[in-house]
Amino acid sequence: MGIKKVILVRMGALGDLIKITPIIERFYELGIKVDVITDSEYSIVLSEYSKINKIYSIDRKDIRDIFNKNDNLIYYEMYDKLYKIFQEINSSEYDLVINLGVAKYPIIIASMIKAKDRKGIFLKGKDLLEFYGDEKGYFAYKTQSTPSENLKLNRKENICDYFFDVAGIKNNFHSVSIEIKKNIEINSNNLIGIHIGAGWKTKKYILEKWGNVCSGLLERGFDILLNGVEQEKDEIEFLRKSVLEKREKNLKNRGELFVNYNMSEFDKFVTLKNIKLLISTDSGPASVAAALGKPVITLFGATDMYNVAPYSENSFIINSKERCTPCLKETCDKNMECMRNISGELILETVEYILEGKRKKINSKDVYRCKFNKESRLEIVSMY
Repeated sequence: MGIKKVILVRMGALGDLIKITPIIERFYELGIKVDVITDSEYSIVLSEYSKINKIYSIDRKDIRDIFNKNDNLIYYEMYDKLYKIFQEINSSEYDLVINLGVAKYPIIIASMIKAKDRKGIFLKGKDLLEFYGDEKGYFAYKTQSTPSENLKLNRKENICDYFFDVAGIKNNFHSVSIEIKKNIEINSNNLIGIHIGAGWKTKKYILEKWGNVCSGLLERGFDILLNGVEQEKDEIEFLRKSVLEKREKNLKNRGELFVNYNMSEFDKFVTLKNIKLLISTDSGPASVAAALGKPVITLFGATDMYNVAPYSENSFIINSKERCTPCLKETCDKNMECMRNISGELILETVEYILEGKRKKINSKDVYRCKFNKESRLEIVSMY
């Protein structure tokens, strides 16, 4: 390829960041150094990832504040922060900068990076990005227009495969992958992770049904780790207490419950190293667990499983496939039928299939599995 050093631009949430790891693995395999510029809120998940040469972190909230100002004026301290970061970035000699985002702010960030070549979406024309310097070294910029073209994924294409297309390289059967050296032991050798949270209300599974799933797992002798963040504390505690109350009435429920919402963000990732499997909504922890090599069952409704399923052959999907899905909407006027119609018993059957070998087949059209095809692209196939 003649390329020695690349910088990737990927701003976004936790799952968005994890999804760039297959392309990083492939570049590393080809002997190419990779730097990454990303969101500081989630960059810690890649802090121990040896395949990355250097990570540059930018606060996404600051960036949004900057880009959403109609007059394009930024506070001087924001200028200073960006100036120092880009002064360091542009002191490196990059053969290639790849923008893996389609929103305005990663496009502008990528356009500010100097490199011999560019791939992805960038500002077109020299006059669209103007720098203003002064004796203090502060700078400002303004955009006179935004890109008119917005790349859209093929209906049945995973976003990780789209990233490989943008970069102009082929995958070599690399799944999502991260490295975490730290260990936090949980006293269980039969632990199932449950992640109930999601960025959108329409991606959440019904809390009462989560309770039935948890009780079913306890009956089968599994322990449970309720994974979540501080903002989900009330839901997690409600679920934990209701499940424990059922356990007291049912002597068959032998397992234990653990929670990690009171831990640091990084320590939550560490605890996922203990699980045998994660059951999750379409959210960042699903990709984290997959990147740790764990089997993942992801519940899909409003979002498109073909585009954003965890990029791994250990990835399983349950999707009730209502007529309105995937709607890609954060609100719903149909009582969340797509999530309500996911059977809790079907989730338990899928766990049995994956972990216990009790089932050779799942008799439901709602269950899918991810597999790489001969071209090393991820396909989603029915298990029916």
